[in-house]
Amino acid sequence: MLLSVGAALAFAPLPNDDTDALTRARRARDASSAALRDAPAARVIEAEDGQLVSGWRVESRRLGHEGSGYVRSLGPAEDLTAPVAGLAFEVDLPRTGTYELLLSTWRADPTDTALWLRLDGGGWTAISTLGSPGWTWATLGGRDHAPRAVLQAGEHTIELAAATADVLVDRLLVVEQTGETAGDTYAAYAVRQRHSDLLADPPEVPRGDDHQTAVTLDAEALLPLAAAGGLSFHWEAPGAAMLQQDGALAEATFPGDALEPIMVHLVDGNGAIQHSSSMMLGTPGLDWTMTGIARTWHTLQFAFPGPGSNQLADDPNPFLDFRLQVTFTGPAGQVYVVPGFFGGDGQGGPAGNTWMARFTPDSGGLWNFDVSFRQGENVSISLDAEAGLPSHFDSLRGKFRVMRADPEGPGFIKHGRLEYVGEHYLKFRNGSYFIKGGTDSPENFLAYEGFDGIDDMGNVGIVHEYEPHVADWNPGDPDFVSDTTGYDGKAIIGALNYLSSVGVNSIYFLPMNLGGDGRDTCPFVAYPKSAFNKTHYDLGRMEQWRTVFDHAQRKGVMLHFVLAETESGNERWLDEGELGIERKLYFRELVARFGHALALKWNLCEEADFFNEDDLRNQAEYLQALDPYDHPICYHSFTNNVQDYAEVSGESVFSASAVQYHIDDANDHVEWLRDTTAAAGHKWVVDMDENAPAGLGLTNGNADDLRKRALYDVYFSGGNIEWYAGYHSLPLGGDVKMEDFRTREEMWNFMRYAREFMQQNMPFWDMQPADGLLSGESATHGGGQVFSLPTRAWAIYLPDASPSGTIDLSDSIHDELELQWFNPRSGAVEGTVQVVAGGAPLALGAPPSDPDQDWVCWIRPALDADPSFLGIGGYSAGLPDGMGSAVDLDNDEL
Repeated sequence: MLLSVGAALAFAPLPNDDTDALTRARRARDASSAALRDAPAARVIEAEDGQLVSGWRVESRRLGHEGSGYVRSLGPAEDLTAPVAGLAFEVDLPRTGTYELLLSTWRADPTDTALWLRLDGGGWTAISTLGSPGWTWATLGGRDHAPRAVLQAGEHTIELAAATADVLVDRLLVVEQTGETAGDTYAAYAVRQRHSDLLADPPEVPRGDDHQTAVTLDAEALLPLAAAGGLSFHWEAPGAAMLQQDGALAEATFPGDALEPIMVHLVDGNGAIQHSSSMMLGTPGLDWTMTGIARTWHTLQFAFPGPGSNQLADDPNPFLDFRLQVTFTGPAGQVYVVPGFFGGDGQGGPAGNTWMARFTPDSGGLWNFDVSFRQGENVSISLDAEAGLPSHFDSLRGKFRVMRADPEGPGFIKHGRLEYVGEHYLKFRNGSYFIKGGTDSPENFLAYEGFDGIDDMGNVGIVHEYEPHVADWNPGDPDFVSDTTGYDGKAIIGALNYLSSVGVNSIYFLPMNLGGDGRDTCPFVAYPKSAFNKTHYDLGRMEQWRTVFDHAQRKGVMLHFVLAETESGNERWLDEGELGIERKLYFRELVARFGHALALKWNLCEEADFFNEDDLRNQAEYLQALDPYDHPICYHSFTNNVQDYAEVSGESVFSASAVQYHIDDANDHVEWLRDTTAAAGHKWVVDMDENAPAGLGLTNGNADDLRKRALYDVYFSGGNIEWYAGYHSLPLGGDVKMEDFRTREEMWNFMRYAREFMQQNMPFWDMQPADGLLSGESATHGGGQVFSLPTRAWAIYLPDASPSGTIDLSDSIHDELELQWFNPRSGAVEGTVQVVAGGAPLALGAPPSDPDQDWVCWIRPALDADPSFLGIGGYSAGLPDGMGSAVDLDNDEL
């Protein structure tokens, strides 16, 4: 029986003889393909896009969801006989017809009835999530069919109420039933492998079998989007040989011994991707699983069932007495040995039998992995491959394929890993060189009310709420809730959104500040100083940190890990200051859980005056041995003590600085470090990471002064910068108390203007300081700064452009050059391009306006005289090509 809108939904079971629902559905679909292509037949609704009235929250922690997240019920309705709607969705149907409503849900502890559903304010219908844990399609009364109703064309409201707590809803499908397809939709979707937009027939490719298996790929759920918007389909299946491709349907053959990625894109008439969906085909079996997007520069997470334990266990200790390492071998022979970790239940829960490794592949194609899992006392911190004894799933092997990089990926994903390449700037593997412009405060960024088990051991710091940034959180962003405070993750995620929006691309933080200033941040199960606490890690908090760090990467914000603090209590917290069991484990856990990040810098210690050079060298060597990606390693200097770097400047284990400096000495320090490390045969990336004096720092009123005294002094000497916010009480805040990053927005804008001008106009990676070429300029703030590409280009910063002085262009290889003026206060190029003579000293003349203010004068060859200057914009060089042909079913890497 079918009921119209306004009454409770009725149902009818599928036929008992429906033994091959997929085949019947495909046959019926083919018979009615014309009708399905003429008008939308389905609506795909992400649950996180609904209107949350009460009793629900958006999350993204549970693996396997589609879209950007899902919603979780917070508790049952007060009166189950009269449910209270807490979640609502609007859907616009193209025509009157019979529709099925499918709900993708997760219920870890299934009950007979978990949800109530109603249409357009009518009666409520009970929805069951009975079944084994995992993403499944909810049903009526536990029977294998979906809610169904006759619906009129036009807008409708679907409401959900929770009958129990902790029901997860990922997405809704509203699917029209036409002709023979009636009754088959639920059965077809119910057999989908790994909850995806795509259907596969068969749903799994046999594992361990090298024969070719035919697979039919079905993106029909997305067809309405294509029909409505005039979009076309673009398939990617790099491990396949295509047999047939027809719009939403594709047939391909796959080998049976690897996980194979498939993506389908909806592409508009201009070739722009409007929607993408993916799935993995294959059967890894019960011994491992892989989650994540199988694309170059996306992180994949591998999970292995092994010995059960919990974060408080001590005999054996899951953090010390087991060691998981996974060796990944790529299609070009590249090898990454990735440390793994104890993952509890695999979702941040404290107990379970899940062991995990996170890996970020650097190329498309077929990858192999080999697992080492060994057991023994303190085996996890040993660098000896044969330490301990093989255990459980040791020697497990597997294969998976990865698709090529996405040039439109979010944040750093489009550029690839940020790497040290032997120059004074880091470089993206698939992009250009990187200029850092970051925030150095608050150093206790991770002391956040929304993290599990957050505590405050006293002293001068605060536990942050970042309340001004709640409004910067966007629907679809990740979220989480502290199990101890009930505070959610929106504010810290919103803070990263804000920093990204104003061009801040690096953030400095201490993952462990116990014994230091804040005494409010650590990765451990508890804060008091004990050997037990220091060798056991809070899995829930670590998963929440990962959510924050991964979001930072998607927003283009580099992670600057400062591993120790200058206060002796912090320096001695682990192993009383030695490189022993506790510190080695600390390094290993951070590398294993977060080292997959594309843009990351390890800083051994703030103001590292406690550790001598041998201590720092030993720490760096151990950290480098753990890190499969060779992220840059440095240590922080005490104020103006750059000469302390001289002893290690030629050693390969260090590749960057972290200088604390007095403002007026910035350019001298940058130039000294560039010259010293280059002379030692090992150029460093020069990072100026803390401006003194400590009591002042960057405030809401001195950005103009610091722009003239430090910002361009650092950038036009060939360095990078982060801003320290001083010691200030709230509401301004600073080093350990800043709640609102907008209090320093003026400098964020000035810094972004400078970086964008350099990235878009200057081959800064090949330029060098050349202040001696400028004479006769104003001596305000120490005079002008010159950054030069010898014989070809000159950038001159003038803190006061009256007088502007004379630049010596005697070595120019061009007789004619072009001169432009850039306003560092507004970020605009002003005035007209002037043609000037090269080969002799040049009087710069007056800027277009405000000659008593600061200006940048940029002199370069005309493009027709020197075409190599074309395309030097910072992130425009060296990026991968676009999507390529309309059908890519046979490529490993293009």
